[in-house]
Amino acid sequence: MKKLFFLFITCFLGLTVSAQTYSPSAVTSFTGANTYCVGAAITTPLVVNYNTCAGGAGAPTGVTCTVNWYYNTTNSTAIPGATLVSGPNIVTCAAAATGSISYTPSTASLPVGGDYYFFCVISWTGGVGACPATGSITTSTTQLIRVQPAPITPTAPVLNVCVGSTLPLSNPMGGGNWSSFNPAVVSVNASGVATGVSAGGSFITYTIGSCYVTAYVYANDTPSTITTSSNFTPCEATTLTLNSTPASGTWTSNNTSVANINISSGVVNTGSAGTARITYTNSATGCFVTRVLTVIANPPAITGTTGVCITNNTTLSNLSPGAWSSSNPTVASITSGTGVVTGNNQGTAIITFTASSNNCRVYTTVTVGLPPNPITGPNTVCAGSNITLANTISGGAWSSQSAAVATVNVSTGVVTGVTNATVNISYTTPGCTAVFKNITVNPLPGTILGVLTTCYGQSTSLTSTVSGGTWYSDIPTIASVDSVSGVVSGHSMGSTIITYKVGSGCMTMANVTVNPLAPIVGPDSVCVGSKILLTDIVGGGTWISSNPAIASIDPASGVVTGLINGITFIGYTLPTGCASTFFLNVIPPLPPIAGPMEVCSGSTAVLSNGVGGGRWGTSNMYVAEIDSVTGGIIGRFPDTATITYTRFGCITKTHVTVNPLPVVTLTYDWLIAKLSTLPVYASYQWYDSTVGAIPGATTNTLILPNVKESYYLRATDFKGCANNSEWFRFPLGMRETDMAAQCKIFPNPATAIVHIDAPIRVKAVISTIEGKAVSVTPDAREVNVSNLPPGFYLIGLYDDSGQLIVMQRLTKE
Repeated sequence: MKKLFFLFITCFLGLTVSAQTYSPSAVTSFTGANTYCVGAAITTPLVVNYNTCAGGAGAPTGVTCTVNWYYNTTNSTAIPGATLVSGPNIVTCAAAATGSISYTPSTASLPVGGDYYFFCVISWTGGVGACPATGSITTSTTQLIRVQPAPITPTAPVLNVCVGSTLPLSNPMGGGNWSSFNPAVVSVNASGVATGVSAGGSFITYTIGSCYVTAYVYANDTPSTITTSSNFTPCEATTLTLNSTPASGTWTSNNTSVANINISSGVVNTGSAGTARITYTNSATGCFVTRVLTVIANPPAITGTTGVCITNNTTLSNLSPGAWSSSNPTVASITSGTGVVTGNNQGTAIITFTASSNNCRVYTTVTVGLPPNPITGPNTVCAGSNITLANTISGGAWSSQSAAVATVNVSTGVVTGVTNATVNISYTTPGCTAVFKNITVNPLPGTILGVLTTCYGQSTSLTSTVSGGTWYSDIPTIASVDSVSGVVSGHSMGSTIITYKVGSGCMTMANVTVNPLAPIVGPDSVCVGSKILLTDIVGGGTWISSNPAIASIDPASGVVTGLINGITFIGYTLPTGCASTFFLNVIPPLPPIAGPMEVCSGSTAVLSNGVGGGRWGTSNMYVAEIDSVTGGIIGRFPDTATITYTRFGCITKTHVTVNPLPVVTLTYDWLIAKLSTLPVYASYQWYDSTVGAIPGATTNTLILPNVKESYYLRATDFKGCANNSEWFRFPLGMRETDMAAQCKIFPNPATAIVHIDAPIRVKAVISTIEGKAVSVTPDAREVNVSNLPPGFYLIGLYDDSGQLIVMQRLTKE
């Protein structure tokens, strides 16, 4: 029996320690490559076979392995840059000498079309003994899965090509064949170049083995041939219209200096000779047609005299062979072969030369004139002045023999004298002999001298360097002038022209201004130490004080500063010399405001000033309201307001502070029937509802003499502001006493739960003996006191209005 027992123990121990653990050690093979069409299911799985290693002895077990499958397009087993396509997958690796893991990809999980290289990474934890505790192996090679073909490029739901144009197609996977479902609409060659044959669409297919992809190509109609109602070899500087269909296309020119075309209308304006390619593009499809426009050079410009007198001739010429014609032979006729023009009637005619080589034309205008009649008009003009000459024959041109003496407007005949001399003015009609008139330019009198301004009611004298003339005023009501002496008298504010005229009729002028006596505007008094502003309706003057010691004034701005009590005169002088004066009284400053500078909210006070007759004001009537005449002040809201007193523009200020009333709050001690408030006020007085002020009750506390009466406290703070508390009445006086008898609080003493039995809804408040609440339970039926420290407490029951119903002493054990 002893031996059997020994053997049993040994076997038991052997089963416990002899397990052997297998884990992967190396990949022996990796299979599963194949080729599939786009969208087809992969039927051959990827299979990784691997060896294992053993650790220990006894029954084999596997380890937990993590398997991740990756792919890339670079034929590499490096994880960076690869795409994780499956995993992490947790499996139990083989407990045998070899094992395998398989995975079947889906073409739906791969980008469409291409070569994809797959590899596998196996990692584990749990190997012991000869097997590594942790490790990882990666397939040494990749397995290719080819998904073919790739999409046709370019890619789009619909590819467009114009009829007669080509569209190159391609596929990144070579070796395939191209075909068209409808080659009569869109054909495609072996290189993948699609050609639009006729309007419509066709599927283009690219096939590799049994796999294929398609693209839909639509052939759009090309616009119709470009046409014109004229021709495509226009001359320079002509206009023609081009046409094509469908409408709403756009026109362009590759050489706008030769042919500039309107983008929408097709109207062409030709420029210099040369060629331009005109393109018409269908805006909807982008298809286009082109046409070359050749612009022919015009003949050289016409030369020769273009003005001819009636019945006379002039000859025009051109370097090119061609023919001449006139737009109006009744005015000017021309011999077609010679270019000789004959004037027939006054007027103009357009002469055209047409080149024999290309029928292009150039033009010029010939003017036929009548011989001018004698010039009419004045024979003299003053220097700087104008006269007008005239001729009964129109259409001619005026000219001056010397512009330094007199100028003349070429079309109107207005002559302007420049300097003292004589000059011939001529008038010439086209092709005819000119007529002349001798004009004398007389000198102007010398410049008017003297002061050209005066004041209202005053005068100024004007003179001229040339004597013997006469003086005139345009507006005598503003300023009149003595016709002989030149003395100007001012009558009203404004300006007028003063003229000096000599015997030749020539004159010179000057503008004379009459300035007002400037009125001063502003207050006639100022306080000592204060400032006022004086103004004048006419700017630019200078201010002065007759006594700067009493009041100074800024000479430019007119700001006056009062210095001492007294009277001074303020003067304002314009640059013209016109001046006004102003009487100014400097008033002494007001004395300070007297009276209380602090009041209680709701209280009144009276402020005063030693000088009567002024007005009171406040910066904030919601803080301190003041009577503007009496100075009576009422404290409103606690804050500070600025109080002003003003008399004759003088002002003095002070600040009045409105102090708040004390807020008197009462606290009731239930145990000893005592009312109290904080001991922070200067004085106290208790009142009851029967006798009023309670004699001797002048501290911050009161033991209630009679709990059936009502009480309040009047407290006065240290600024003298007083206020009353709310009335206090012992709560039981407001409820029938039998309500307290109906309320039961049990058990008492209590250890955990206190039950409440009351005929109405109550709130239970537990507080310390000192009155500090430690538990509040609304709508109380029971109160948990297990968390309270053992000791004595007060428990009170209150109704919904807050009235105390009953209060008891509570013992917590």
